[in-house]
Amino acid sequence: MKIMPTKKQAKKGGELGANGEWYKGGSFINTIPENPKNHQKTLKSSHKQEIEPYVWEVNSNVELNSLYRQLAGIFAKLKDGKMIFCANDQVLKYYNKTQEEIDNMIEKYNNGIRWV
Repeated sequence: MKIMPTKKQAKKGGELGANGEWYKGGSFINTIPENPKNHQKTLKSSHKQEIEPYVWEVNSNVELNSLYRQLAGIFAKLKDGKMIFCANDQVLKYYNKTQEEIDNMIEKYNNGIRWV
């Protein structure tokens, strides 16, 4: 009596599965075309961003980003309602930014601009 394997394995060297994806040799292979592998649903973003501490707004223009999200906790912090620079050289180098760029963004935030 021959025992049938319950799952098919890819041939040595690899094999194309029924769903059109490549499987390395020896790995379990998909035999049903309707079963995509690792295809997750992408969630639709509401484009809601924090523009001030605990203040959220829906951005109608997808290309704009919140200044607060770009600065807070990385390059600057709020003190008495004003954004102030707090990054060191290592942080600036890691994010490939200059202090002048960050100062310009902080100035915009302090002047009431929330989206760039």
